[in-house]
Amino acid sequence: MDVHGILERLKMAFDVENNYQLSTQLDISPSTINGWINREQIPFHACYVAFQQTGASMEWLITGRGKMLSDMSVPAVEQEKLIEDFAYVLKEGEDLGLLLMAEDSTKEVAELLGRMLYRKYTGNKVSPKVTRNKPAKV
Repeated sequence: MDVHGILERLKMAFDVENNYQLSTQLDISPSTINGWINREQIPFHACYVAFQQTGASMEWLITGRGKMLSDMSVPAVEQEKLIEDFAYVLKEGEDLGLLLMAEDSTKEVAELLGRMLYRKYTGNKVSPKVTRNKPAKV
């Protein structure tokens, strides 16, 4: 994924011309955008904000594929499926060298983060599961 391409699509979504104007729309400092560029960091949260505020498709913002505008509907997400997928993506990201996980990161931690993501994504209140058994490593 190309950070510069994502930033260009974010500017198109917000109908702004430069990174300073984009930073104003995202309510962040311009140095944050420079940090994304310098570290080649994908601004996933900025893409989500653009999706929420402009209706731009997440797929289009991140990959450049598909239509620019989504239908703004949030698909139904099964809680356990989202948590399972999130844990899988974390592990894959670590295996590909995209994420640096702490040595003590466990499947339980990934599931807790997945539950937090589900709550944020759907607005549903989800109580984290607590296991008493020693969790397996992710």
